[in-house]
Amino acid sequence: MAVEISWRSRQGRRTDANQDYCGVALRPDAVLCVVLDGSTARQQSGELVRLIARDLTDWFILAKKGMAADDVINQLHEIHKVRSKELHWASASYLVALIEHERPTHIFYAGDCLVGRFDAKAPIEWLIRGVS
Repeated sequence: MAVEISWRSRQGRRTDANQDYCGVALRPDAVLCVVLDGSTARQQSGELVRLIARDLTDWFILAKKGMAADDVINQLHEIHKVRSKELHWASASYLVALIEHERPTHIFYAGDCLVGRFDAKAPIEWLIRGVS
């Protein structure tokens, strides 16, 4: 299964901090991509998103073949529950894409992380709109 992945991060305008993280896990049958944006207004949010990206991609690589999107969502909730106890004040937005061979791609998100279609000859076609 061939997949082309491009990661772009734009720093926000409110602060000098950029707490964006990306994780990609590749398996023969599927790819998991996670993009996280740690809140600049909350302490330790950069650490929270780093740990969630690592934990989710590590879990995916070792998980059983043929999992459903619900399995990824449940694991994300479990990881967030554990990490939020360690980093009480941290918060983040996220976008997760589960790409499986010959199956529909699942994209789920919370907050202001976006996904779009990129062509060097045209503007980005946003598939998910951000919140204003």
